[in-house]
Amino acid sequence: MSFLVEKAKKEGIASAAKFLLNRGVRALQNWKPVWTPRRTYIPLDSVSIERPVFFLGTQGGGLTLVSRTLRRSGQFVMIGGGSAFWMGNDEMDKFHVGHESLPDEMALRSPGYHNMTGREEDHPIFGLERSWAYATDELLPRYRMTRDDYSEKLEREFKNFIRRSIRAYSEDGRESRFLDMSQSYSLKVPLLREFFPEAKFIVVTRNPYVMCWREVTRRPDHKYRLWNKRPSFEEGLRLAAQHWGNTYRIALDDLGARDDWIRIKFEKFLEEPKEKIREMSVLCGLKFKDNMLPSENDKIPLGSKASKKWHPIRKTINKKYKNEISKEAKCIINEEINKEIEKTDY
Repeated sequence: MSFLVEKAKKEGIASAAKFLLNRGVRALQNWKPVWTPRRTYIPLDSVSIERPVFFLGTQGGGLTLVSRTLRRSGQFVMIGGGSAFWMGNDEMDKFHVGHESLPDEMALRSPGYHNMTGREEDHPIFGLERSWAYATDELLPRYRMTRDDYSEKLEREFKNFIRRSIRAYSEDGRESRFLDMSQSYSLKVPLLREFFPEAKFIVVTRNPYVMCWREVTRRPDHKYRLWNKRPSFEEGLRLAAQHWGNTYRIALDDLGARDDWIRIKFEKFLEEPKEKIREMSVLCGLKFKDNMLPSENDKIPLGSKASKKWHPIRKTINKKYKNEISKEAKCIINEEINKEIEKTDY
């Protein structure tokens, strides 16, 4: 309430009211799997998940913008929205509505995601924080999943979590393609392929020097607020590099030489969005449409979060961090992930 009062004082009552309305509509959309009348006449096990698409990468790596272009095709349901609410929640590993139904093996739980169960480990270093931590050497074994982790129960519970959203957000409530960008699933490709042999994967990479520097210099007090042991600047940078390196090393190794995936370099996407959208469309069996390109004429759905991650495309988004990063920091990052940097052409 105090936040709204301050917002009203600074920006006016109309701005505060618009903010409150937007939050209310978003909550209504998020909770649609719970309140939809379709629950009364469409059994969950009758809902069909068609040819899902998983975006892989790191948090802050450009996945939101890139994946939203495919959502504009009107062919997908996300965990928190469909074609009408195409800016809806898109990371099922963190989704808070009914989160207790998502198996722990497929969840990324942290207080900031509002999806805690009480079973989470209070790690001696990371505490309860998992953002930019789950792929560090220390936590990696907890989040890495392969075919050896498969069980019929895990598959059923995971698919049912998706089916709830298809029932709520798709046109007929009975079938739809599904799109997700849970970054932690970069560590679970073999298991996802076991669940969905027809799935497609799109790996989005962004400059690792920019990403690691950005992670440790942007709001560090907020970043480390849940950690039990705050690292030095160098230690934090090494952990960030470790997280980035493990994410892409494992994802690319697991994906291998199969033809069910492509890699999109975020910097190339910013320069040539139409070309990259066409590449993704071919992979996913979609017909390219001009409305998949961000435009100033696009109507942003009421209730949307992070609506700035659309138009205009910010082509110089890396510039600030490139200007800031020191030679010493670059050397530290190189020491940690030189092979992964070369493998991703940075």
